[in-house]
Amino acid sequence: MPSRYRLKPVRKSEIADLLIQSYDCIIVSGGWQNGTRASELKQFPTHYLEKYYSTNQDHQRFISSDNSQKRMDWASWELARSAIDQSIKDSAGLSIYLRAMYCPVGEDIRNQLSPPFNLKYVSSFSLQTLYFAHLHAVMSGCALAGLIVRDRRIFARVSEIPPRWKSIRENWQDNFDGELLKMHHDKWFEKYDQIQNRQAQWLPMRTGGLISLKEKREKLTYDMEEMGGFLDQDTAKYVMSIMPEHIAFQEELLSLLNEIVSGGNWSRSYNPKPRVNSISERFVHYKELFQSCIE
Repeated sequence: MPSRYRLKPVRKSEIADLLIQSYDCIIVSGGWQNGTRASELKQFPTHYLEKYYSTNQDHQRFISSDNSQKRMDWASWELARSAIDQSIKDSAGLSIYLRAMYCPVGEDIRNQLSPPFNLKYVSSFSLQTLYFAHLHAVMSGCALAGLIVRDRRIFARVSEIPPRWKSIRENWQDNFDGELLKMHHDKWFEKYDQIQNRQAQWLPMRTGGLISLKEKREKLTYDMEEMGGFLDQDTAKYVMSIMPEHIAFQEELLSLLNEIVSGGNWSRSYNPKPRVNSISERFVHYKELFQSCIE
């Protein structure tokens, strides 16, 4: 990320303070403001983008307003929470498959498989699942630090001067070359690694195993010569070797989400702590589920 787009604030404690300061955009007299439910907050960056490049004075006042900036602050937190939740859901489903197919408890299920479908033959999808679960975790980390991608535009929280949420004016829509989705994923990983390395070192670092998922997944997805061929290695066995790194990465992000909202005096009508706690409970069960596969 260019130096002129340094995230601000970038410290965990400052982000926590900012969310407390922005909380009045959600709660008024103990009730919801219009358009600030969790699902609506996640959609708010789309409305923000629609008006951001407009020359209409009303739209510009909307963008610069304190209320819009505060909603973007909470939208980033909600997007971070939702993305890690999706990552854990998909990982839990993957763990159920691994347990059924590779643990002693799943012997009855395996005995019901038709003979042509041995585990090596059907296991390649597990790599795709792990890859996207990791991608969603990376999206969560970016949003938590103050970077949102919406409609191929990158918005970052970079200044205390309104509007503090600004477009980086970097997109990959104009250079379409038939590989838009691959480019899209490249950008997520690139931005996360830059933020983690240069600005928010409190975010978990991506290990070599997690970084390698992209190349291995693309080979399975795009390499026509590899499709339908005989696999020398059971892909799921490789996935199981990377899962501990993936779980540790998710766990650190969950801890950060909890930590950032732990000190707020939140209303019952919108209390972020139980929303993270419920994800944490599911995470514990899924982690134990995977552990049973390798013990």
